[in-house]
Amino acid sequence: MALALMPAMAFAEGETPVTSWDDLKSKVESATSDTTIHISGTLAKDTGDAAITIPDNVHITLVGDGATKIVRPSKSDVGEFIVGNGEGLTLQGAITVAGAETDGKAGDLAFANFIKVEAGGSLSLEGSLTAATSGATNSAGQCGLISCEGNASIEDGAALSGWTSSQSTGSFDDERAALVINGASANLAMNGGEVFGNQNLASSGTPSSSAIQIRNGASFTMTGGSIHDNVVGKKSSGTKGCGGGVLIAGTDSNFKMSGGSIANNSGRYGAGVYVEGGSAQDASFTMTGGSISENIMNSSSGSYGGGLYAQNAVVTIENPDGAASAPTFSGNTTSTFPGDMSSPFTGDGGAIYCSDVALTMNGAVVKDTKAESTNYHGGTIHLADTKADFKNSTVKDNQCGDVNMAFAGAFYIEGASDVTMDNMTITGNSAAPHSTYGNGGVGGILVVGETDAFAKLTISNSDISGNYTGGSESGALHAECTDLTITDTTINDNSVEYVPTSESKPGFSYYAGALYLAGSTVDLTRVTLDGNKCVDGLGGAIMMEDITDRSGNVISPCKVELTDCTLSGNQAPRKSDKL
Repeated sequence: MALALMPAMAFAEGETPVTSWDDLKSKVESATSDTTIHISGTLAKDTGDAAITIPDNVHITLVGDGATKIVRPSKSDVGEFIVGNGEGLTLQGAITVAGAETDGKAGDLAFANFIKVEAGGSLSLEGSLTAATSGATNSAGQCGLISCEGNASIEDGAALSGWTSSQSTGSFDDERAALVINGASANLAMNGGEVFGNQNLASSGTPSSSAIQIRNGASFTMTGGSIHDNVVGKKSSGTKGCGGGVLIAGTDSNFKMSGGSIANNSGRYGAGVYVEGGSAQDASFTMTGGSISENIMNSSSGSYGGGLYAQNAVVTIENPDGAASAPTFSGNTTSTFPGDMSSPFTGDGGAIYCSDVALTMNGAVVKDTKAESTNYHGGTIHLADTKADFKNSTVKDNQCGDVNMAFAGAFYIEGASDVTMDNMTITGNSAAPHSTYGNGGVGGILVVGETDAFAKLTISNSDISGNYTGGSESGALHAECTDLTITDTTINDNSVEYVPTSESKPGFSYYAGALYLAGSTVDLTRVTLDGNKCVDGLGGAIMMEDITDRSGNVISPCKVELTDCTLSGNQAPRKSDKL
């Protein structure tokens, strides 16, 4: 992705820029009205230097010249700027903040915030702010670059980058990020600019986003700009890195995205966006525009939610009034793709993962996900114990797994989930399309409940076509322990492509080109099933069976009712006493 380079700011003729910390502190704190101050060169702080406090009811604008650097003594617990209630600070031009070198290494900045905005204060980023922490220890302090309990904005031309935390063990409550917005009165508006190249490199524990954190009832509105190439959690480690790009955590914390992009970030849980509320689904994410794309699930111990991870939250993804630009999830992936049978990089919910969430999706696009899978992980959209309503959306050309075991190409729905789909297009999705093992795999939708607590799936006016698997279950849909209702829907040209060979596992004998139904209650009305095939299976269109215990006793019978349905041109070469 191209980066916007900040031009050097030209000073007014005859103006003398401030070139020392003492002079800057004096000039700011003596201001009695809104003031613009140009700064240049290296402004080095001494050990005893205090932070600069913006005067009461004054707004200060600092303008860097492109070579401006503010240097703090390494591991100092004294920050640089405090913005109180009624005060404001704007950064323009280009400014770098660094810790004084120690033994040839960049100094640690994590013991104090560079900028602290108190409730009622304001901060506007209109230029470039770079933290020169690459190679720094930054391992013991608990602070991030900017902490805001008031109002902050990121405008066109702004750039916030370079913050690195190298502490080996992370905690979910860590606030070691480039920008932390904290508290019910705190707000962030991102109207443009970039937040990029920030890293939390913890190799264990549960570290949080290195880029933007929204906590404890704070609000984030994004209308433009880009959050990209940020990292949480060291690649290949077992760390549970949360929110590669953005983390939303705590009761009433919320994020509203109507434009801009969140791309190429990496983490284990929510490589793009992570949202977690309390037990009452009291955090929220609303997306009405923009894109979440090409984010990378980076853990070798299994990852969840390449684009979005949500837990105990309300998630709304919709295209209001049929706007031309639909909210889009595209190209989210795992660190390796495609991988072999032993690939450790797996992804559940390659685009979206929801657990105990109220989810609404209307008019969105989810496409081109490429998530590696082993040991039956998968699903481009993974829903666990979630109530979801999908309308007028497209889920297409997603792939889960390649040669190895994978659950589902499009949807993996489990637990006590209750899901409705209306006017959906679910096409071209695949699970382990090149499998030589034949174990598992549903090209389209997999829904699995419990024998004593069925999942529920209702589909109407939809097209589920052209989905396929190299595994051995079904091309379109597998329902197990599910109340399944499908009306006025086309299920065509789906396929199971697995063919056993003498070198591979012979596969199972319960597959179907379109629908595999096990221990479920199913009602199909005015459903068309045409051109589905199972290359070496039992059911061209539908395969159904009871679920039994090890003694052969039926513990969940399969009950299927078809009304005014059309079945034609479906193919399966092996005989079956089932449909």
